[in-house]
Amino acid sequence: MGAGASCGAKDEKGNKIPDGKELSLLIARKFLGAEYEGLDFRSTCDLACNQRDVGTVQRFIFETLNPFQPAHFHKLISTFAWAGLAGTNYDLIVERAYPAAKSPLQKLVPNTKDGDGATDRLGDRSVLYVKLHGCITRHGETAPPLIASTEQLISFRDGREGQFATFLEWAKTKTLIFCGYAFLDSNLRMLFDEIIKEGDKRPKHYIINKGLRSAEADYWRDRRVEAIDASFEEFLTRLTGSVTFLRDTFGFIKCEALKLDAFFVVLLHALECADYLAEGAAVHFNLAFTLRGPVAIDIRM
Repeated sequence: MGAGASCGAKDEKGNKIPDGKELSLLIARKFLGAEYEGLDFRSTCDLACNQRDVGTVQRFIFETLNPFQPAHFHKLISTFAWAGLAGTNYDLIVERAYPAAKSPLQKLVPNTKDGDGATDRLGDRSVLYVKLHGCITRHGETAPPLIASTEQLISFRDGREGQFATFLEWAKTKTLIFCGYAFLDSNLRMLFDEIIKEGDKRPKHYIINKGLRSAEADYWRDRRVEAIDASFEEFLTRLTGSVTFLRDTFGFIKCEALKLDAFFVVLLHALECADYLAEGAAVHFNLAFTLRGPVAIDIRM
């Protein structure tokens, strides 16, 4: 999840959470001056930290992002059984969405840096949330500091090497769904450069990107990535609608050892097969996927 995945979050005054460009602008105004307002986020952070210090800049980022709460659709994240979550956001939108949801399927376990004990807290009904760039909950720590870009993370992995290794392992063995990244987002491009270096023996990945253009879709397709024109909110809403449709129409859905990769494939095709299923008075079929272990889904009428 990138900055766009947090869009829709607001504070108690109704202000919208800033995206990367807006946060960069706020940092420039606070620490540098108007002539620095056009810089990218990493350059702005580098100069601001040099003018003041890392701790002061991180404190400002914490004070800026901490007031924001998840939108209603963010709570839908907790209604799916994910194999894992990862993101490059500092904020607490996902962490606050889980306890705010009525019946989350899993317990969220944030991993904010190497050695924070997150993996020791995992259980049968929990999901690891790897925060690759760090988290505002650790704004007072400078070892490791908050990461301003994925390029910085790749070059200097002290304190985050285990986190990045987890992400790359997921990329090799699971279907990843990238949400909240624009096509030109440097974090997205750098992450995929690292994935490609790992070789081509990996599942197909997906990118959810509102306003997708044909040339961009072709670019990702050449890299075995399916790009879907939708916002993060639309994506979660459509997944929820697919599950609800199947449950209400066919009585129940029984999922055994359902993994993220197969789960996504099932939901992508749910509406496509719905018309066919509706033609029968009684239906019982199994969809089996072997992308990552045994998966069985029974749908009965």
